[in-house]
This record gives sequence, structure tokens and C-alpha cells, in this order.
Amino acid sequence: MPSPIAHIAAGFAISRMYQIAKPEDQDGIVEDAHHLDFAATGIIVFASMLPDADAILGILFSDFGAYHNQFTHSLFMGLVSAVICSTLLCLLSDRKFMQTLTMILSGYWIHVLLDSMTPGRGVMLLWPWSNNRFQTGWKFFYGVHWSEGWFSLHHLLTLFTEIIFGFFIFFAIRFIDFRMKGRG
Repeated sequence: MPSPIAHIAAGFAISRMYQIAKPEDQDGIVEDAHHLDFAATGIIVFASMLPDADAILGILFSDFGAYHNQFTHSLFMGLVSAVICSTLLCLLSDRKFMQTLTMILSGYWIHVLLDSMTPGRGVMLLWPWSNNRFQTGWKFFYGVHWSEGWFSLHHLLTLFTEIIFGFFIFFAIRFIDFRMKGRG
């Protein structure tokens, strides 16, 4: 599984793409597409880390492998989590339900996708209908190997590759922002 660096970078990228594609506020007034909506960014980045909430149990019970990367890494749990979180957010704010649901689903599911692109045991994509684990045919991330302990030299490779991934995301977003300014 990738570290939080890759998950947060991907969540941030989704947030920016969502905001660039939908530059209108809730009153239909066109805003500057380059303005960062911190609340939306926070929601999506939070959702991009939400599948790893199961790691808390692994840490508490000192058995990371037994709890982490289980059913929380499924499309079904993404949908359930997104509906619950969207409902709560919409009750507490003036956000629109479908927009909030889309943002949370995007963040959640990008986490599951990134985990499927990492060497390891795969993700339980179709839980509760199947306990089979799925992986992509190619691996994009080296991943964190918790079986090697919290402090491992192999984690430096993960850190290095994911920082490069984060820089790629940053420069891709800057390029898109630059291109959008040229149109405006």
C-alpha cells in the first residue's frame, strides 16, 4: 500500500480537478477557477485517507495485517462511507448532497485504486460479495511494508518515489491551472 503521501497527493489532485471543472458556487455565480476551496479539499483529502481507518484497529491490537486493508478497501464500503459522510456534511452545512457524495466517493475510491497498484495482497474490491483480492497488472508504487517494522530502509524508497509522485501531481496541477488562465 502507498503511504499517506501518495493518498493525500491523489486526494488533492482530485480536489483541484473537481474545482477547476466546476468553478460555480452554489448560487450559480462563476468563481475564479484557480481559487482553492479549502473545505472541499479537506473533504476529499479526508476521504482519500478514510479506507485506512482500519489501521487503527491493527495498531491497537498489535496485529496490523489482521485488520488493515480488509473490507474498508471495497467499492461497497466506499459507497456506504460516502453516503454517511455526505449526509452528515449536508446536515451541518449548505453543501449539495450529490456534489459532496461525488467528492467523497472520488477520494475514497482513488485510495482503493492506488492500493491496488502496489505490490502486496491486493484489495477486497467486491466485498461483501467476494473476499477475493484484486490488483492491477502493473505496480506504480513500491509501497510501505509494515512487516519490516515502523523504521525500515525500504521505507526510504517508498518515501522517495511518493515524493516524486507528489511533485508530478503538483506540476500537473500547475500546468492545468496555467492552461485554464490562458483560456479565461
